[in-house]
Formats: sequence, C-alpha cells, structure tokens
Amino acid sequence: MTELEPTVSGKTYTVSSRELIYKGACDNVDLNPCGDAVLWYEGVDRGEALRIAREYAADPRDTGKVEVCKQGIARNVFGVCETLLDEDGDVIGEDTIEIVDPLDRMPELRELANKADHCNCQLPSYITGECKWIDDVEFDGKCYGLYRFEDSAWGDFSAYTDNGGSIWLPAAFYDFDLKTAEQLKEVLEDVCGEWWQDWQTSDEFDQIIYKLFAAEC
Repeated sequence: MTELEPTVSGKTYTVSSRELIYKGACDNVDLNPCGDAVLWYEGVDRGEALRIAREYAADPRDTGKVEVCKQGIARNVFGVCETLLDEDGDVIGEDTIEIVDPLDRMPELRELANKADHCNCQLPSYITGECKWIDDVEFDGKCYGLYRFEDSAWGDFSAYTDNGGSIWLPAAFYDFDLKTAEQLKEVLEDVCGEWWQDWQTSDEFDQIIYKLFAAEC
C-alpha cells in the first residue's frame, strides 16, 4: 500500500476500493456497506492516483482478482476521487474521476452473470449445470473417472478425471458423448481430441471457468 501523503490546498486525490458482488443486470452489492473503503493513496498527484488504481485493478492474483461465488462475481472495485479545497483547506467539491472495475476485463463473465440472474439461478450452477459420475476405468496403470456435465452454459459434454486428480475438459467444450468407461478407454488409447486443464492456458476467464467445473468433481 502506498504511504499516505499530507494534503494541501488546491486539488487532492484519493484512491479507494470496495469489495463488490456483481449479481447481474448491473446490480452491484457492497459486501461491507457499513465499513470504510480501503484507502490506497491520498495526495496531490493526479497521475499517480490514476496509475495506482489501474495497476492494482489489473493484478489478477491479488488486488484485482475476480472470483465467482454463489452470490455472483466478487472483486475489488477501485475509485479515484478528486477533492477541491479552498485556501483554508476546507472541502468545497468532490468528484469521482475514474472507476476501475476488474470485471471489465471479462465482459463474457458479466454476460453469464446477467443470464443467470435472468433465469433466477446461482451463477456457478448456471455455468456448470449438473455433474454426474458415469463410471471408472483402468488404463495404463491409472484409474480414470468418466463424468457427464448436463445443462451447462456450453451445453452437455463428457469429461474425465485422471487418477483421482483434477478434471480434464474437452477443448471448446466439444461433446465426445462418452456414455461408458469403455468408450473413454478408446479415447485414451487413440489420444483423439484435445483435453485441457487450467494450467494449459494463460487466459484468466478460462482459468476461472475451469476451476468452477473442477470443483464439481
């Protein structure tokens, strides 16, 4: 956190953030409405205030992290406020000159939240649908579990786990329509199709979506 600077007469700037939940249909809920916003900067440098807000909101692993929960999409939203002081140092005007929302990086995730809200569904279950275990099969000394996702945001498709580990999803959610363990074994033997996990992509949206499906198995 940047060390706060003493204010002086003229214009001063503050950077603060609040943790908000996006529920869909432009509905943002403050998770701590009775508490003060987190203050990241206070000073006379407008450029520095804007830089801090943008930099912190852009950090996907810390201050700018975006997470999906039952209530919606949680993240810290940063605001840059310009305060006008008179010669005595009294406030004579305030204006929010910039709002930086990490969710703006992923308009497709916002759209999913809007659709879930329209259907009166919780966002995670709207995205993943229903996960069903089908069967297990042994192949090349490992145990693979066959699963079926139904009514997901991408339709129905098959997926599998590797030795009880994380789930493997078909690329682009293509449906191989695997109904039996033997069919899964044939896929593993032929190495047909592409299957992925979150570590195989640097795309933040894909990583978030993968983790939601992985949590179901």
